[in-house]
Amino acid sequence: MTDRHLGSDQGGGSRTCPVCQGADLFDLSVRRTPPLLRCRSCRLIFRRDPVHAVVDERMNRERLGRLGEARHPIYTSTLEKLGVHRRLGTLLDIGCGNGYFARLAHQSGWRVAAFDSSEYLCRQARGFGTGMVVRAYAQSVPFSERQFDVVTLWDVIDHLEHPIPALTEALRVLRPGGLLYLRVRNGPIHVGLRRLLLVPKAASVMHTQMFSGSSLATALNVAGFTEIRTDVSSLTTGNPYASPAQQGAGTLKAFKNLWSAGAKLTSRLTHRHLLLAPSIQALARRPLE
Repeated sequence: MTDRHLGSDQGGGSRTCPVCQGADLFDLSVRRTPPLLRCRSCRLIFRRDPVHAVVDERMNRERLGRLGEARHPIYTSTLEKLGVHRRLGTLLDIGCGNGYFARLAHQSGWRVAAFDSSEYLCRQARGFGTGMVVRAYAQSVPFSERQFDVVTLWDVIDHLEHPIPALTEALRVLRPGGLLYLRVRNGPIHVGLRRLLLVPKAASVMHTQMFSGSSLATALNVAGFTEIRTDVSSLTTGNPYASPAQQGAGTLKAFKNLWSAGAKLTSRLTHRHLLLAPSIQALARRPLE
């Protein structure tokens, strides 16, 4: 892996970091990967050419359900955590996908609204009994200011070319003191996996933005959030994209359990400075006024 300073006269033009707006960018070369840029200021890694997510409508309800079930322990532990920090109230799930998490939140006592940019996924979510689901975009949330106690974004902002507008919209619809929860892929870990010769390319996921814990905290701070806390996120169980018979394959399940335990221990020992899980999460608040 190599990097080359771009600056304003070396191919970067007027390109700036989508998080901190810094212009001190480096060209990051990683094998089997489209061109990447790295910001020296906030350490964000991002794709030079943004990826526009396309929903694969071949992922039918059964397969989407398997993905939700694989994340079920993560969803339930997150709801427990949210209940500790914030009394049951109104919750908005931005980028709700098939609505699995939103349905669990509704069943847990939250008054839930949800939306996704994909009409296909909105239909899946409505059929899941999620509650109020509309089609909308994260950069233009279709709700009034100070309406929600909690806003969640599961694997959303790392797909966006401009993540800050989505975060400021989340801030806008939160009540003062309201809580934001989000989860993204851990960029440095997936870049590292892509470098390993023996690791299949499919094992690493390269979204538009590749956040680290520090660059994620920077993004939340830029958007106006306070009390920001980043940490590792638990791994899904088995392979959620495999057939039902292969999902919980013993070797993979044991490896993921070991990785998750090691990442959590490392995070605790380093006071959350070293985040080694493939996904990271953050909690933050809208300031009291």
